[in-house]
Amino acid sequence: MRMRLLLLLLLLPFALPADERILDYRSDIQVHENGWLTITETIRVRAEGNQIRRGIYRDFPTRYRDRLGNHVRVEFVPLSLRRNGDSEPWHSKELKNGVRVYAGSAARTLAPGIHEYELVFRTNRQLGFFAEHDELYFNVIGTGGAFPIDRAVAHVTLPFDVAAQDLQVSTYSGFFGVSTSSALAEVTGSNRVRVETERALAPREGLTIAVSWPKGLIDAPGAGQKLRWFLADNGAALVLITG
Repeated sequence: MRMRLLLLLLLLPFALPADERILDYRSDIQVHENGWLTITETIRVRAEGNQIRRGIYRDFPTRYRDRLGNHVRVEFVPLSLRRNGDSEPWHSKELKNGVRVYAGSAARTLAPGIHEYELVFRTNRQLGFFAEHDELYFNVIGTGGAFPIDRAVAHVTLPFDVAAQDLQVSTYSGFFGVSTSSALAEVTGSNRVRVETERALAPREGLTIAVSWPKGLIDAPGAGQKLRWFLADNGAALVLITG
């Protein structure tokens, strides 16, 4: 009986399911005067060698259709990737609707424990210019994630100062298509907004933010730029139609 109990105690740790998860997901979003964004994502994960064996990956959608059905392609430019403060090898892969960035190397296995990743990238065409206002509408966390997220925080810094009452913030959190939110949003300065989830996100739950401000504070792209984007995004379709 004593031998059986000892054997059970020895096997028990290996029978427990892996508790791999994202402990903290922070996104610092810097909006520039030219409409580009520089985003620093800091992601703390618990790895146990189950699904997180060599590193993590980040999917970023770059291709979609607008409300008129036209193709739109945004830029996604990775600038740096670090793990626990040191440079981390990475590579990217084209997806059907975007890019996947892999952090880590096939030649190395992560030690079990907590690891902190920092990904810095730039992207454009994330701002909307409307008749009454302009806005940033951005998926901070997509709905394709495989791990629960204990806490998510997003900070937005704008390139201008404005009265707090002129900044409007909306949030959406949950599964794809959700129109409700369990995130707290606040204006923390004349050009800063902070959003934080009020509960953990389950796998495949995301977080979207919308920050709007009065028109004219960021120049909208001109007709020439819009035409160049349209031709670049829809050139292949136009060739087929012409043919």
